[in-house]
Amino acid sequence: MNIGKKIQILRKFRGLTQAELGIALGFKPEAAANRITQYETSYRVPKEDALTQMAEVLKVSKYNFIETDDTACDFILTLFWLDPLEEGEPLIVPWLLHGQEDDSRGMSILPRWAALTTAFYNENSEMPRPFIELRDDSINSYLAEWNRIRTYLSEEKISKDEYLDWKFNWYERKCDPDRRIKYTMSEMFQK
Repeated sequence: MNIGKKIQILRKFRGLTQAELGIALGFKPEAAANRITQYETSYRVPKEDALTQMAEVLKVSKYNFIETDDTACDFILTLFWLDPLEEGEPLIVPWLLHGQEDDSRGMSILPRWAALTTAFYNENSEMPRPFIELRDDSINSYLAEWNRIRTYLSEEKISKDEYLDWKFNWYERKCDPDRRIKYTMSEMFQK
């Protein structure tokens, strides 16, 4: 997904108009909406410092816009953006398809800790449901956490906005070496 589409999704998620976002970024009121339109349509691409400022205004991780050298974290962020934000079935299911349930950990335990993701196909399709087995402990733990949060969403323990806010700010809590986790998962979703 290109940066412009991400900007549009995040702006709408925060309930801002193009003009409001542009003004918050320091553009003159008469030019603000036009500049954000240019960004969202990829007519112009914001520089890294502008993307960092935009992330601060939108209260999301700047890594939604900026790639890093952390392959595992970038992989998870890519999956987050592939996961549809609209209602309906998820495209990616970050869940272990088999294994022994362990309710105390909120995940399935496999003999060699393999995480699987599954794409949904039309039920009438002859194609098998593919899976990816990952042998990276970091990615597997990130996928297990994602599943736990998505389960909270499906059980209505958190709202869709809380789920999306978790996704849009996940990087800082898990991958940014300059920041510390500001709160635990239980603190994050206390009502």
